[in-house]
Amino acid sequence: MSRAQGLNDFKKTIYHVKGDLNRDGRSDLVIVKADTVDKHHPYLLEILFAKGAGGYSCVFRSQNTIMARFPIGDQQSELLLEQLKITNGILIFTNQRIRGNMTHKFRYQNGNFELIGYTERNAGVARIDCRDINLLTGRQVVWQELYEKDGKTSQIISFKKYKVLPKLQDFDPLTSSYVKIDGSRVEF
Repeated sequence: MSRAQGLNDFKKTIYHVKGDLNRDGRSDLVIVKADTVDKHHPYLLEILFAKGAGGYSCVFRSQNTIMARFPIGDQQSELLLEQLKITNGILIFTNQRIRGNMTHKFRYQNGNFELIGYTERNAGVARIDCRDINLLTGRQVVWQELYEKDGKTSQIISFKKYKVLPKLQDFDPLTSSYVKIDGSRVEF
């Protein structure tokens, strides 16, 4: 965790989501809390695995994983955590930006939460640029949706196999790059 102090400032619960993340048949818990003191409204993400005898054990805690609501400090930079859910053991974040959104999918595997899917939509002058990446298969689909026409145009499909999947602790929802353990970057 980057800021051990100030954990008491995270008083407002934004999300409280249950679902089986580690495939043990028990309902795990994901909690997102907002800092009620800091003017940028940072968030605290906690992931707790259910214990066999009841209760939970915290397996992940970060103040960096979910970007602050105003990451550069003004109203124009607003980034909203629009949705957080668990579907089929996959933790899914959807962040809303001023001109689009992005969805990141993480699965607990190999002792970590690893990024397995990424989807983004960005509105431009005459079109919406879209990208969908499956990091497990390496399949990437890029297309555009024109405002004036109905349907998709310019669809491109490519494959790029990722040897090491980005981990949740390296997650930055504002970029399309993730830092691997060795310091090199994975570019989408």
